[in-house]
Amino acid sequence: MRDRITEFNRRLQAQQEAHKERSIWLRTAGVVIGIVLLPLGVVLIPLPGPGFAVIALGLAILSLEFHWPRKAFERIIPLLEKQPKAGQPKLPAAEREHQRELP
Repeated sequence: MRDRITEFNRRLQAQQEAHKERSIWLRTAGVVIGIVLLPLGVVLIPLPGPGFAVIALGLAILSLEFHWPRKAFERIIPLLEKQPKAGQPKLPAAEREHQRELP
């Protein structure tokens, strides 16, 4: 997962340069979509769903236009790395500790 996030981060930086030449309508649509995704991700955090991933996507879209989401996106990367892989159930803390102790 770390490799995928690093690759996504690299592509995002390259996209930021190309984004400056896009039309104002496309840039405005990106800002609106990013603003909608942030509260949606916050709502999804306690619910079963990809809350942190939706927040990261919203921050990635907004970071094309603004600088502050870029810093927030870099802070959320460690949270994304801690998320279980798709299809893996989230285990309670006691079971995770027991699983780490097993060889």
